[in-house]
Parts: sequence; C-alpha cells; structure tokens
Amino acid sequence: MAEKLYKRILRLNLANYAPEKLLAEKEVTRLKNLKEQYKGVDAELQKMKLGMNSKNEPFEREKRIAQLQGLIRKHPDYYKLSTLYYYIGNESFALERYSDAKDAFSTTLELTPGIDFHLPATEKIRQAVEKSNENMLNTTIALVVILLISIITFSFYWSRPW
Repeated sequence: MAEKLYKRILRLNLANYAPEKLLAEKEVTRLKNLKEQYKGVDAELQKMKLGMNSKNEPFEREKRIAQLQGLIRKHPDYYKLSTLYYYIGNESFALERYSDAKDAFSTTLELTPGIDFHLPATEKIRQAVEKSNENMLNTTIALVVILLISIITFSFYWSRPW
C-alpha cells in the first residue's frame, strides 16, 4: 500500500531534488529491500493466510497461532509485524480467547497506529472487549445461580424436621 503511494509520488512532475521525490525514492528502495530480505517469511505468511480461510478447527487455529508467534520470535524486526499480531488476534477471537485477541489487536495498533485504514484493529478491540465483558457477566450470573441453588438445597436439607 505504502509502496504504491510512493510510486505515485515518483510519477508526479516534481524536480529531481524535491524532498518529496527524494523521500519517495528512498522509501521505495527500502521497501524493495525489505521484501527481498523477508521473501521467505512473506511466502510462509501467505500460506498461512490461505489456511485461515479453509481450516477452522480449533487445533488448526492453535497451530496457526503458534506458527505466527514463532515468526514473531524469529523475525522481531519483520516489516509486517503488526499484520502478524492482527492475524493472531483474529485466530484468538475465533477461539473465544477475547483477552488474548484484545492484546494482539492492541499490539497491532501500537506498532502501526494508522493500520485502521488498512485493517480494522480498533473495531476488533472493541468487539473483543465487548465479548470478554459478556462472557464475564455470563460466568458471574451462572456462579450466582449455582450458589443460590446450593444455599436453597442446603437450607431445605438442614431444615427438615427429622
């Protein structure tokens, strides 16, 4: 995405010494070098992305999360690091691990604050927090109901006349 924008700047009729043009040339070269440097990681990520659309079993999702975390450990300076965290967030969300999903989406935003133009990380954080709160509320209600049933049961048991 950024590379396309920089190439558009290069196509403008600017003087060769214009700061915008010089910056665009520098960034296009930098991005090309990064793509070349991380060609294998990009290919691995592309394979994982294809698997995300077809294999939705929980153990497959767990495996993909582990693979993505492995890529992050092996390549902490990877130029698409925020995308890796975004995918971890998506997989965690699908596994109903909303706290992990929120953390991953938050890391995505920390690494690339403007990523919302490309990936809806802020919306995903909101959804993860909402689901997490909903789960917490449901768990609390279930515990209160179990506690009340237990109290009622013990009360009847202890109050019997014989």
